[in-house]
Amino acid sequence: MRILLAAFLCVALACTSSSTATNTPPPAAKPVVAEVVDAGAPQPAPPIAEEDPWMWLEEIESEKSLAWVKERNAVSQKELEADPNYAPLNTRLKSIYDSKERIPGVTVLAGALYNFWKDEAHPRGLWRRTTLAEFKKPGSAAGAAGPKPSPKWEDVLDLDALGAAEKQSYVWKGATCFPPKYERCLVAISVGGSDAKEVREFDLVKKQFVVGGFMLPAAKSTFAWKNLDTLLVGTDFGPGTLTTSGYARQIKEWKRGTRLADAKVIAEGETTDVAMAVAHEFDHGKTRDWIYRSKTFFSDETWLLENEKLIKIDKPDDATVSAWNDQALIQLRSDWVINENIYKAGSLLSTSMASLKAGKRDFTVLFAPTPNTSLDGFAGTR
Repeated sequence: MRILLAAFLCVALACTSSSTATNTPPPAAKPVVAEVVDAGAPQPAPPIAEEDPWMWLEEIESEKSLAWVKERNAVSQKELEADPNYAPLNTRLKSIYDSKERIPGVTVLAGALYNFWKDEAHPRGLWRRTTLAEFKKPGSAAGAAGPKPSPKWEDVLDLDALGAAEKQSYVWKGATCFPPKYERCLVAISVGGSDAKEVREFDLVKKQFVVGGFMLPAAKSTFAWKNLDTLLVGTDFGPGTLTTSGYARQIKEWKRGTRLADAKVIAEGETTDVAMAVAHEFDHGKTRDWIYRSKTFFSDETWLLENEKLIKIDKPDDATVSAWNDQALIQLRSDWVINENIYKAGSLLSTSMASLKAGKRDFTVLFAPTPNTSLDGFAGTR
């Protein structure tokens, strides 16, 4: 006896809301009919799947896709600006973002305190630095007369001035500086805030870009110092060198004074991966070069690059590994069964880096979750 089951797929649309303005789903799908038949009965041919009418949006950089996004943004902007609360809220938030009373967050590099600052005079941002003594100047007491003392800042890189000189709308994407002197940096900027960023070598002593220095054209790149004259780089090296997500599939070693095209491949993933990535670490006087193959957004394979060899870290793909001095720290997202031991998801494990590289599994549990506690994060101190 045949049993006929019908399942109906309903898609709720909210095309005019700001949260879906750039991601409008396709029209509601037609009812899907599933047929269950007796075992041994002749099976009908599977239905031919209809082509997704929105597949062209996968070409995220195409003129058609970008035009569609602009149209959706225009709809959202018109609706938002029509709200009577829009103008006063916009004015109030802008005054907060441009306030001189904001506490500047700093990064310490070789004793100097660096800050990236935005205000009405520098909407694209100003990279600047000061000393610890200047930064520690006391403010005025509550109710006291007179202006509040502020640190004296030294301008390092004015992104608005750079954009004006080069006729581009640059957005700051950060700086990666080489330890321990931190005299050279890799500065990343993008045009209009795109994920694709351009990378240029910058001299922190002279406060200028290095003529003939390292430079990567705009791409979804990953990069790190290996030494002062060598970079580890993943970028768009040409056809077949990107994943389907548009990120680097290969990691190469690029030496100063040589062409990027001639850089040596030292690691590569699959086209179906999310990305390959690199990081250079300076910790307790030691340096480490990490290479990551992100197979999915929440899982990766991790290697240490030592003496021109890749050492794979033995861990679950969904676990993260980091180092503190000579210790390796592993944070678990799922249970890890080793012999008769079960390390629970959410645990933080420790072992010596030497043991981990040797494939040993003698862990100390630094934290284990309970029914009412979980690990939010951790940090290493001096």
